[in-house]
Amino acid sequence: LHLPVQSGDNEILKKMGRRHRREDYLELVDEIKEAVPEIELGSDFIVGFPGETEEQFLNTVDLVKRVGFNVAFISIFSSREGTASQRMYKDDVSRMEKHRRHAYLTKVWQETKKKIKVKV
Repeated sequence: LHLPVQSGDNEILKKMGRRHRREDYLELVDEIKEAVPEIELGSDFIVGFPGETEEQFLNTVDLVKRVGFNVAFISIFSSREGTASQRMYKDDVSRMEKHRRHAYLTKVWQETKKKIKVKV
């Protein structure tokens, strides 16, 4: 089941225009896992959103550790012409920092992902 979350921080989620909060997402994941214990979960993440602090990034890292996603699509934020984020926020997270966060979150995901059981 693919459940895009984008960020593990409520302030960043709000800035992204998402309608869910971290707590809502984790509650939904808990309910799904209770109903289907062997479920495989996937999600999307964006690192380096304008204004994202290290603490906010670490909230995303924590969410990844808590959920144990089987699949994760991790993207580096890049401003696109004409988007709300481009109009509203200065892209103030350095390219180097975005790449560091991407590499770190990828490593955490790889270390914590659930191993997919192949039926023979």
